[in-house]
This record gives sequence, structure tokens and C-alpha cells, in this order.
Amino acid sequence: MSDYGRRATVVLSRDVPDDRDLDYRNWHQNIVHIASDNGGLLEANLYEPITGVQKEWIQVFIFETEENLRKFIENTDYQQLLKDSEKEFGTAASQQVMINRKESSVPVTVVVSQKVKAQHARDYQKWQLEIDKVARTYPGFMGTEMIKPIKGIQKEWVVVFRFDSPEHLENWFSSDDHKRLIKKAEPFFDKVNYKRIGRGFEDWFNHTYGEQAAETSPPQWKMAMIILLVLYPLVMIISDWILPFIKALPFAHQMFVSNVISVAVLTWFVMPAITWAFEFWLRVTPPVSRRTTWLGTILILVLYVLSVIVFSIIPTPW
Repeated sequence: MSDYGRRATVVLSRDVPDDRDLDYRNWHQNIVHIASDNGGLLEANLYEPITGVQKEWIQVFIFETEENLRKFIENTDYQQLLKDSEKEFGTAASQQVMINRKESSVPVTVVVSQKVKAQHARDYQKWQLEIDKVARTYPGFMGTEMIKPIKGIQKEWVVVFRFDSPEHLENWFSSDDHKRLIKKAEPFFDKVNYKRIGRGFEDWFNHTYGEQAAETSPPQWKMAMIILLVLYPLVMIISDWILPFIKALPFAHQMFVSNVISVAVLTWFVMPAITWAFEFWLRVTPPVSRRTTWLGTILILVLYVLSVIVFSIIPTPW
């Protein structure tokens, strides 16, 4: 059977200087334009670094077929942009290609915090080098980072594992090598905690799709549309009705308060309600018909317009 019926993904990751964020976003858009013109592009996503967890910027391009992907990575404009960007941003981009008959996944991260017994600190560091070496031999491995305890702030050692898909991560965690190494290190620990960081917005959709959201969540473009639908009015309400009460505070403090309110309201109140209301459009099983997809999309676009109109004509109270 030909490989050209498979969905295909290319992942780019790279360290970017802190003061070049905007430049890198613009560079990403140039890549998106090339990928779009190439044909067969299903998704293009840009993931920012996460402090203490993930230091690289990650770009994910999902194509309908392996042939589309092959055409993209052989495109001379794409290759020239990659070459020029190495000089512009100071590092070369790491490129990984994934081809799977299932819907492609974007990188997944697990953060492991370990409280190490003082007498085993040296043994633990040797063991960490060993497990890192073994993990690198497994498919989909993208890297690890180790963060040492910080006096007065953090007592635990923190290790970050990144794989290119949930399937490859599970393959590593369920492997005999991983089980053997974990058992070997048990005497070193007082406590171990695992936290999995998903692909993007999935945790906000768990209210509808349950614990298996990583496998059955809606497409990223639908999740992004829903989040914009609720985020815009929430930001407008906070800006017009709450921030005036704290305008005496420095701007950074105002933004922090605004973000705390936004995240709390979205997580515990708005997202559960909106995902329930749009379940007919968001659900994955059974699949949504093309007609329902179009109707739901048009409805959301209409709601966008209405939101802008409403907040344009409502006078601010201050």
C-alpha cells in the first residue's frame, strides 16, 4: 500500500532570543504562507516557550498527505528561509517529521518533580543521566531538561520530558526500560509527582469530553474559535468595568489582576457552559456532519460580529 495516503506532520523547534519574539512570529507567518501555497495544509500552529518547562519555540505543520509534506520540505523558498533564519536567530531549527495514519499529534510534555533524599543527591544525578540516555533511544523523543532545587523557593528536582506525540510518550512510560530505571531509583525519593501538559486548549474542553480529551478533543481551530468567542467579551468587561477600580496600580499589576480574573472565570465558569452549548459542533464521536460544521462556524462568526457591535455602542461607565 502506498504511503501517500497518510497524514503527515513536520515539527520545528528552536531557541529564540528573548528580544526577538515578534521577529520570530513574523518569520513563522512567512513559513505559513509557503505551506499554504504548497497545498494540503490542514493546521499550522506556533507554541511559545513555557518558563521552566519548555525553552524552545515550537512550530507544527500538519499536511493531508505525505506527498504534500514532501513537497513542502523540498520547497526551495522554505529551505532558504530555514538557512537564513539560522544566521538571523543564532541557532538552527530542529526539524522532525511524523507520518501516521491516525490524526497527527503535536508535542506533549511531562513535568516530573522529585523530592530527593539528601544522602542520595549524587546517586540521583548519575541516575538521571542514565535515564536520559535511554529515553533518547525511543521514538519521538524531543529532549529533557533538569532544573535543580532553588534554595528558599523549590525543594524538588524538576525534570521535563518532551515527546512528539502522546503515543510515543506512553510508549516510553510503559516500556520495560522505564519501569526498570524507576524501580532502581525508588530508594532515592521521598516523593514524586507527574504533571502532563497537553497539546494546547484541551484541558478547557475536558468538561465536555472527559479524561480522554487528549485523544477525542475537537480540532484546534474549533477550540481557538470558541475561546475567542468567550475571551473577547470577557476582556472587554474587565477593561471597562474592573480595571478602572485599580487604575492607581502600576500597569503590570493591572494586567496581572486582569489575567487572574480571565483565567479563573474561563476555567471554572465560562468554558464548561460554552462547551456544553456547542457540543453539537465540537463533538468528535459521533463525527459532526459537514453541514453542522458549516452552520456552527457561521453561527460563531455572527456572534463575533454581534459582540463587536454591542461593545461598540454600549457606553463605558467611566
